[in-house]
Amino acid sequence: MFVLSNRPPKPKAVLGRTTGGNGNGGNGADTYRPGAGEGVAGGRGDQGRPGGDPNGRNYSGPTRNQGIRVVQIPSASFEDDFNESGKVALDVVVNANGKLISTTLQPRGTTTSNRKMIDIAKRRAYEISYPKYEGGFKQTIVFDFKVRG
Repeated sequence: MFVLSNRPPKPKAVLGRTTGGNGNGGNGADTYRPGAGEGVAGGRGDQGRPGGDPNGRNYSGPTRNQGIRVVQIPSASFEDDFNESGKVALDVVVNANGKLISTTLQPRGTTTSNRKMIDIAKRRAYEISYPKYEGGFKQTIVFDFKVRG
């Protein structure tokens, strides 16, 4: 049996009082203003800088990358003794001089549990020529094993 009630449904959560900010706009801006095509490439919306003034119009200055850096490792090809195809992903730690310090197996990206292939990948990782970056870097590299035939 289905019974209708004239009582309004009771909400599961209710937004309480919010605090912070003294203007009508988001992020502490003095006013709310929709995007007006102020992007670098003429796109819609304001281009901002993290931690910048929400009312500012200075779009120049260094872009902060939050510690993320793209590392270009040259492609390499090796021949070795293995008998199945698969991928081995390794987290590598490289010092500022481009010298490999350590390797750790990364399960995400690894498609084999063959110990011999993992050992080959770790050995070959030390033969790669890594770039020099101030402070060094840590990156995941993937060895793609393919059986010829």
